[in-house]
Amino acid sequence: MLTTIRPENVLQQVCTQAVSLNDSSQCSCSFIHGTEKGQLMGGEAVVFALQDHQGRKIGIRIQRESTESTSYILGKQVEYLKAIESLNIARFQKLIDYRIHGNQLIRAPFMAMEWADGESLHWTDTSPASLSHRHKIIRAVAEATLDLLQIQKPGDSAKAYITSRINRKIGRAMSGKYAGGGVEGCRKQLDLLNEFWDPDLDTAPHVLIHGDLSDTNIIVNGNSDVEKIIDLGWSDMVPLQFAAVYPRFLTYQPSQLCSENGDVVSFDWAVKHTSIMMRDRAFYLDCIKRRAYSEGGIALDFYKALNRHDESRRYWWFRAVHQVDAHRAMIACDWDPGHTR
Repeated sequence: MLTTIRPENVLQQVCTQAVSLNDSSQCSCSFIHGTEKGQLMGGEAVVFALQDHQGRKIGIRIQRESTESTSYILGKQVEYLKAIESLNIARFQKLIDYRIHGNQLIRAPFMAMEWADGESLHWTDTSPASLSHRHKIIRAVAEATLDLLQIQKPGDSAKAYITSRINRKIGRAMSGKYAGGGVEGCRKQLDLLNEFWDPDLDTAPHVLIHGDLSDTNIIVNGNSDVEKIIDLGWSDMVPLQFAAVYPRFLTYQPSQLCSENGDVVSFDWAVKHTSIMMRDRAFYLDCIKRRAYSEGGIALDFYKALNRHDESRRYWWFRAVHQVDAHRAMIACDWDPGHTR
């Protein structure tokens, strides 16, 4: 059920939190960016922007539905944000307040974080136009990605991790409950496991990935400095060898080709496979390489996994484990999108 979110309750929540932090009896909070009239949308959440009496800009992200699943997802984000802050990792929002199950004012899971000033990155072959600005952004994202490798935990071996997830897909397909297709495609994916699995990294730790480093989640200023990386809704702890991927804005995302009635009939893998994309990816890999060879250890393992000749095919094989659209796209090209670097 969708939760009714009252702006006046959001305002009161921020004031209450601000007063408790500063041992003050008064607080004059106000909405900014017009969010008292039209909230910003962020996936399954709405976002309000406010400013308190000390001039702090705060963003409150409220789940539109209050369910066991939304509470679990928000709980994971809170855990990761706390870990990021404890290690002083730059470029991520600081967590100010949260309620996993909501409270009397906001009856839905919510997080209050420092507001990310700036604009969402707009990334195409021609924007940003300046090569130095492009390099600045790529370098910052590479640094943030490697910084997150500090957050680790032991877990299943990489092979066990991926096998269990594909087997669950096979089980759903056998019962007719998998939207991505039939059993044959899932079994073909499992058959490819030994081609993409790296036994040398099988017992490496699970590490934190952002999960959705698309341009909309990268906030930049007018000089193309990366101010913040936002929205940890897709973040997860995954085996190191499967964490080694390019950010979403530097992947060869296929375009969907649809029939007149809107059904997806095929996928075009060549649309983003341009010389500019190849150049940008090469620079990202070089940024990772420079720091990896300086630090060694887990950063070097990350670089070696990212530098595989079959990286793009391996990436989409792994994406297809979790995402139905990626599974369908890989089925359509018989598990070979046709490009490497």
